[in-house]
Amino acid sequence: MELTDISQRAYDIYRKERRFEAVQEFLESAGLPSDTTQSILSELKRTHYARQRRLGMGFLTTGAILCMTSMGITMSVGHEGTYVIYTLYGMTITGALIAFLGMGYFLGF
Repeated sequence: MELTDISQRAYDIYRKERRFEAVQEFLESAGLPSDTTQSILSELKRTHYARQRRLGMGFLTTGAILCMTSMGITMSVGHEGTYVIYTLYGMTITGALIAFLGMGYFLGF
């Protein structure tokens, strides 16, 4: 097998099982040198964590926009009626939860 075929197969294994250990076992069973195995594994980890950070930033941005929208609606509507409850508490809590989810993705939890 060529090196590109092996690295593509390693990526397919990771997408299927979501474990770096399974990829490492495959690469070791393919009979590759340890430095080649580590370079393929590090490239796979780098792309995985870059995707996680990008996804986390999207969630953080969405949560922040939702919180800012909630603040703007609350300030423009005033402090009377049930709309304040929905915007002030509902949208803000939802935005904060989405932002915390994004922080978890961004930090790798």
